[in-house]
Amino acid sequence: MSRCRPITVALAIALLAGCKNPEPSAGALAARPVSPATTDAATAGADGRAFDARVDAAETAPTVPLDDASIAATLVRDSSGEPVLVAERNGALVATNPSGSLVRLLAAAPISHGQYDARTWSVWFNRAGRLVVIDLTLHTIRELDVIDGMPDVDAVFSRAPDLQTERCVACVAVRAAATPEIAVVVYDSADGPLTAGDLAEQQAASAARPTLTNAGRVFLAELSRRGPRALTGRPVVEPGYHAVPLGDANSPLPPSARKRFACTSDNCGKSFALPNLGRSLLVVGRTCDCAVDACSAMCVWFDSARGKYAALRKPGRWAADAVPEPACHPDIDVTGTAYVIGGQISPGPVAVCTAAACRREAGAVLGWLEPGSTTTAGTTEDLSTCEE
Repeated sequence: MSRCRPITVALAIALLAGCKNPEPSAGALAARPVSPATTDAATAGADGRAFDARVDAAETAPTVPLDDASIAATLVRDSSGEPVLVAERNGALVATNPSGSLVRLLAAAPISHGQYDARTWSVWFNRAGRLVVIDLTLHTIRELDVIDGMPDVDAVFSRAPDLQTERCVACVAVRAAATPEIAVVVYDSADGPLTAGDLAEQQAASAARPTLTNAGRVFLAELSRRGPRALTGRPVVEPGYHAVPLGDANSPLPPSARKRFACTSDNCGKSFALPNLGRSLLVVGRTCDCAVDACSAMCVWFDSARGKYAALRKPGRWAADAVPEPACHPDIDVTGTAYVIGGQISPGPVAVCTAAACRREAGAVLGWLEPGSTTTAGTTEDLSTCEE
């Protein structure tokens, strides 16, 4: 598994958000281009500005409703009002929902390095030396091979004028454009020692000679021209685009938090209002991993009207106390009524939740079919270190 594993991919629309890639060290290996790359700096800058202009035009273009017979629209109908998410489970890709009543196979096992791009309604994964895409705007599931000779590493979808500037332990950078490009990127890590898995991925990437298929070139070119599409009546949103700020009012902390945490920051005791879930997310302290000198805010659900608390993994169990969890930034769906914690979002097992209950998801959640436009803002606790 590479160091960079995004939950949502903004393919040809935005840079990967929330994925902390290691900075290249002085001895970093240069990315090896596998298709023509612009090397002239002035031309590269012009190409980048032109690409940004096309992205801006696509984002402001009229939204095209998805066909009612599309895979995406069918999944939403079959979910009976519950939001739909995409997950990698037991080596396969499935569409499911918070209750688990919906389970639809999108791609049979074995696959790896699955990703979901909500902007383009596309699912990406590696299978047997190929990078494969499934376009959810189509009526039937069809696997399209985009890259042959794909090493078993992540694909990173880039808008950078020079693909060699992408930073990852090992990946294949992909640009969706009129003339698509790919490049193998391998960097030494400046974030600490590499794991055995990282080294294996670097070796596999360095030895690979991936090439774009003809069908892949056509598809990537089409994606670069594709404007916003949405299910009828639902907005097109950029995942995590709007940050919900902390409120100004101070709330009482649950007893367990008062005993366990030193609540000394200005954020502690304040909360994020999430009205569609019928509650607020209360910051009650922080927890730190001093091995990497990093800290995270601790939160519980809070009902200010009743003065009751609930744990994030037990959202329907209100009481006079609740156990806090370092999950103050859940992944919220577009309706604001469901969220995911755990896995790559926060410590602990993956849980898919509504206001009533949570269900443990055995696989890795790649993202909501329709992700939310809001997220909770960063806190002082998230930026603090063990010495502070």
